[in-house]
Amino acid sequence: MSTQRLVLTGFLILALLAPGASTSMAELAASPAAPAPASAPAAPGDEYWAAGFNLPGMNNEVRALAVGRDGSFYAGGYFTTAGGVAANYSAGWDSATSSWHPLGSGMNGVVLALAVGPDGSFYAGGYFTTAGGVAA
Repeated sequence: MSTQRLVLTGFLILALLAPGASTSMAELAASPAAPAPASAPAAPGDEYWAAGFNLPGMNNEVRALAVGRDGSFYAGGYFTTAGGVAANYSAGWDSATSSWHPLGSGMNGVVLALAVGPDGSFYAGGYFTTAGGVAA
């Protein structure tokens, strides 16, 4: 599976898990493609990216995504900055300020998996030995 398909699939799943989401996968698959906005980039495959969406991202690969019970959004991977701030392999998205923030002091190595438990506990897996400055 290509990286683009994997990311698209991940975002579709996240969209379906979002609070208040009512669209099913069948409805998404059956819906016709929306016309590209007039200001859309001309590169093939980028037809539906919104022009002007140019938020600063990570300085390296994102390998894991998770959504919290409250709708909070988390990313983990090979990156050490997110949105221009030090994030040490994990970061959270603040929708109120449209910015990334570090998750404490982060990890000392790559994050490859993220999960949120039913009680809201946050779990990470990967190649690290400390998380938040504590032995993992």
